[in-house]
Amino acid sequence: MNKLLFTALISLCVPGLTLTIAEKKQKKIEQLFELTTDKQTFIKAYEPLLAQTKITTKQINEVMDSCFIPLKKDYVAAYDKFFSEEDIDVMLNYHQSPTGKRVLATAMELQAEMQDAYMNIMTQIQGLIATPEESAPVAKSAAVIHFDELANGKTDAEMRELFKKEITHDGFTVVKFSATWCPPCKTYAPIFDEVAEQLKELSIDGSNVAVKYVAVDIDTARVIAEDCSVKSVPTTIFYKNGEKVDLKSGSITKDVFRSQIHELAK
Repeated sequence: MNKLLFTALISLCVPGLTLTIAEKKQKKIEQLFELTTDKQTFIKAYEPLLAQTKITTKQINEVMDSCFIPLKKDYVAAYDKFFSEEDIDVMLNYHQSPTGKRVLATAMELQAEMQDAYMNIMTQIQGLIATPEESAPVAKSAAVIHFDELANGKTDAEMRELFKKEITHDGFTVVKFSATWCPPCKTYAPIFDEVAEQLKELSIDGSNVAVKYVAVDIDTARVIAEDCSVKSVPTTIFYKNGEKVDLKSGSITKDVFRSQIHELAK
């Protein structure tokens, strides 16, 4: 019997017993990602710096997770689009062979040798990562609409309606997508809140334009993040009269944030 037909019949007769063809391919791509993208190599490169700062291994892991989660998602999507399952099998076999393992080990050693570059980057951002002793609960800004509070207990359809209501008005809306586990989001939060407090209204062509600020937690309102094509956090999306006019990934400095609002709201 044809192998594909046999697999399909088994899946129909015993639901949940076998993975679909698409699921099997995705699992293989994920395995390939794990083989070729070693997060621990990156973390190891930071070890000399950790001894000189208050940055902890846990914080480095959190930063790496916030980078690797969207990277893995994009990796799987790209490999699924451009390569057949047979291609993926060839890649897996190669990377699991003695030759492939040697090539991969050499590549990992080269990454580790880039220690100076990693240390330079971390030296620049170490002041942006608070240590547990320095962290303190931050009061939520009254100038920001916290969507997770509105969406609590709501269905996906209800969340969509709520979000549409928040961004659909005659004015300008800034939406921040973030997550509680994301260190860069914690750095960006006070910047977003401060601008929200200071820039509630704009004067454009002699008219006053209201500026609304909305904060969305992607874990609470995942459907909204997916609808808005948010691939990493933090992400800021700007809306004018209900229409998306720009999207920025990553943290934004206060001055750049303010100038972007002024420019995009015109």
